[in-house]
Amino acid sequence: MTTVPPDPQDPNNQQPGPGYPPPQGWQGPPPQPQSSYGQNQPQQPFYPPPQQPPPTYPSQYIAGPPARPSYYPKLVVALIASICICIGSLGPWVTIFAISKAGVDGDGVLTLILGAISAVGIFSLISRNGRPKYGDRWAGPVVGALCLFISIPNAFDVADQATEFMGRTVGPSIGWGLWLVMVSAAVVCLSTFHVAQEIGKEKKQQTQHS
Repeated sequence: MTTVPPDPQDPNNQQPGPGYPPPQGWQGPPPQPQSSYGQNQPQQPFYPPPQQPPPTYPSQYIAGPPARPSYYPKLVVALIASICICIGSLGPWVTIFAISKAGVDGDGVLTLILGAISAVGIFSLISRNGRPKYGDRWAGPVVGALCLFISIPNAFDVADQATEFMGRTVGPSIGWGLWLVMVSAAVVCLSTFHVAQEIGKEKKQQTQHS
């Protein structure tokens, strides 16, 4: 006896549900598993989500120390020269034989005070990365010029007191402290003057762009 497969169009012969083997001779697709919601959902292959690149920020928002200005080395040189003015003011300004006279015994007191003011002002300017306040960028040139105005006449006074005796120069000579004050004051005056000019140019460019 030949077995006839059921007719799919026959309402009495519906496709069996999941878990039941299809009848013999059934040519339809195999039953699909049903989800918990009662709908057939084909299994999709699993792909990991694509990784997003890290966010990028403009360079002005990246944290970091601010860049040093181009005139930063000149400020360091001026600070060292200001300290040298203080040292030279404490050193001998006049020497004669084994006797010497310190600068603080005369006008060296003024250069000592001015050198300390210049050192403090330049150090504060360095700590602010070259940003001036209350016009302190001109403190260095003024202090350097005042120290030169004080030390150079003292050097001429010492040189004028020397006399010649039997072909030899006899008299007081300029001490190393006075020489150090004059040279250091010139360095402070020139270096800080260039710094003040460069700061003025930067401020002018910022006002033009704003």
